[in-house]
Formats: sequence, C-alpha cells, structure tokens
Amino acid sequence: MKLRNLLFNVLLLSSVIPMGCDKKNDNDGGDSLATQQISASSWKISTVTAAGTDVSALLPDCYLDNVVTFYADLKGKVEESAVVCDPTTAGNFSWAFNDTETKITLSAALIPGGNNVFNLVSVNATTLVLSQETTLIPAPFPVEVVVTLVH
Repeated sequence: MKLRNLLFNVLLLSSVIPMGCDKKNDNDGGDSLATQQISASSWKISTVTAAGTDVSALLPDCYLDNVVTFYADLKGKVEESAVVCDPTTAGNFSWAFNDTETKITLSAALIPGGNNVFNLVSVNATTLVLSQETTLIPAPFPVEVVVTLVH
C-alpha cells in the first residue's frame, strides 16, 4: 500500500512540475537555493576567527582582498586584487557540495594553512559562512576556523 501511495505521489508531482529540456539552462551544480545563493555574486573575506577569536589581522593581506566567485556549473575563480600573493593565489578551481549541502569541497585553498573541505554554516543573499577544524601554527591542536565572506 505504501509503495502504491509513493508511486501515485511521484506520478502526481511529475505531472505538476514542469520539466524542461533546454540545454542552456542545465548545469551540473543543480538549482538548489544554496547553489543559487553561493553563485549569485562574487565574495570577499570579511572576517576569519579561530576558536572564536578574530584572527583576520594574522592572515596575509593578499588573501583578505581576494575576490572568490563560485559558478553554478561547479567551477570557480579566485582573483587577486591590489595586494598580490607570491606565489599567486589567483586561478580557477572546482567546487562541490556533499549530498546534504552541509559541506563544500574546493580544489583550491581559500585560506593559508586550511584544508579544502568546509562546513557550510550558512549562506544567504549577502553572507557566506564556512568553517573547518584545522591546526594553525603555533597551536599544536586543531581549532575551529570560521571564514565569513560577503558580497
């Protein structure tokens, strides 16, 4: 009986939800709200905290003025602004959410010393908040690092 109800609901939904085949609108990133919000505009680091303490001033200026753009097709770009890192941090990257959109994996480092997997704390029209456990020198143990990006 449950299977019959499930089948009926699937058929009902498929007849109500329009399904397009326009190739221009298809993308590998999906159309989830999180994907739409993260790819709506470019981002710039606003603050970085470690264990609840603002450590933004400890980051090289060349990271803080970077402009990060996520595209809905799971590609992205880091552009250096006035202060350029040596070696440069500019370039293309790929990104992906996990199945539940609670983690995001980048093929490039967003901050020095971090890894490429972040927890998605929140995203809305103006703010993207990511976190990860990482060991920052000179601390001998991992701490939670929270990166807040804004438009």
